[in-house]
Amino acid sequence: MLNNFPSVEILLKNNLNTFKKCKTEKEKIKKLALLLAKTYGKFILLSYIPETFNIQYHTLRYHIDSKGISTIKVGLKVFIKTSDLTILVFSNYKNLIEVKCEN
Repeated sequence: MLNNFPSVEILLKNNLNTFKKCKTEKEKIKKLALLLAKTYGKFILLSYIPETFNIQYHTLRYHIDSKGISTIKVGLKVFIKTSDLTILVFSNYKNLIEVKCEN
């Protein structure tokens, strides 16, 4: 399945200066939430998430089933709010954000 979304690694590498300015982890999460909403929109298809965010499908299903991430079903398509994905993306790419900020 093809989509027009940039990879999250490229997005984070291009915006490392904004994360360097953040002092706490909460500030970084807020900036990441704004960045994801600006780039990917408020909602993203469930089928786009594994390839765009490099998150395994079974990990995503676990968070959906444990009520950590809410879904919206429209017809046959399932959407997820990008703000709900922020914590999951931050935990997956924390090493990229933290290591690059120290340099």
